[in-house]
Amino acid sequence: MFNYRLSRARLAVENAFGLLASVFRIFRKPLIVKHSTADDITLACAYLHNFLRRNSTAKQLHSPPGTLDFENTDDGTVIEGEWRKEIQNDCRMVNLAKTPRNHGNDTKKIRDAFLDYFMSNEGRVSWQDKYL
Repeated sequence: MFNYRLSRARLAVENAFGLLASVFRIFRKPLIVKHSTADDITLACAYLHNFLRRNSTAKQLHSPPGTLDFENTDDGTVIEGEWRKEIQNDCRMVNLAKTPRNHGNDTKKIRDAFLDYFMSNEGRVSWQDKYL
């Protein structure tokens, strides 16, 4: 269940970043700037994104239906959004090399905290057992 919920969270993050990268080309290559400048760029793009979605008409123009990935809840498959096609056609992003990673104890504690939350009654959703 934890892996499923983590996968859903990752899908949300991929959609958010993918939509930003499809509109703001600065995210299509590595940002070679100071950390604080990267924060400022990201916040500025997030504000502009929110402005572009300020009402239903603007939302339809900026991110019409089918733009984002979504999950078919009947069979659990993910239907890819249009942003993925746009990014693949004009992108210098490359997949990270598959190398073993030994995460630190802090990372493992965070993972375990998420595991405890998702499996508790507080973090549980009514339909999650359907995918076990």
